[in-house]
Amino acid sequence: MMEAKTINIAVVDDHQLFRKGLIKLIHSLSDSYKVVFEASNGEDFLSRMDNFDQLTMIIVDIDMPVMNGYELAEALMKKHPDLPVLALTMHGDNEMSIIRMIKSGVKGYLSKDIEPDELKSAIETVSSGVFHFNQALSGKLLNMVITDNESKKELFNDRELEFLRLCCSELTYKEIADKMFLSPKTIDGYRAALFERFEAKSRVGLVLLAIKNRWVNLNELP
Repeated sequence: MMEAKTINIAVVDDHQLFRKGLIKLIHSLSDSYKVVFEASNGEDFLSRMDNFDQLTMIIVDIDMPVMNGYELAEALMKKHPDLPVLALTMHGDNEMSIIRMIKSGVKGYLSKDIEPDELKSAIETVSSGVFHFNQALSGKLLNMVITDNESKKELFNDRELEFLRLCCSELTYKEIADKMFLSPKTIDGYRAALFERFEAKSRVGLVLLAIKNRWVNLNELP
């Protein structure tokens, strides 16, 4: 039998009791999971971690003092873009916070009240470089990939594509309407049309689909 590949994990969370409990849980899930580094915030992690090559992935709390999870993910995306980050959040299904995570380079998110099986699934998914997000948020979109012969031009008109691009930003729908010089009612129409076209349950679902199919360049977002 082939030996399971070791997944070396760093855990970054400012609450020591939670961090220690999470590390214990991770070790209980599989003999191949090894927490090799822990830190109390992003700055602590970056200042003390001297061998990024030994890490397979990082599990990071979003809300931390000094340097939060968003800021850490952004720093890692610039210097170590191949190192996957899994975010822990108390925000639940707040769409804007999840979109901000995606823009920061996070490969997935979990609520802090996760079940062990979901944590294991997320570790396996994210450590392999694949996005992991709540199925309830993304619905069928998590596993949907548009084929190459279905180009952006065939799927969207120019205004729909601009709307989709702005959906991947942190702008509200009202701000998107203002930026596109359209009424909120027209924006609602774009949103309803795209939700129906791709069977989306949420804005986050559309964002995931846009990123997966490279319809949107996150570096060019407002």
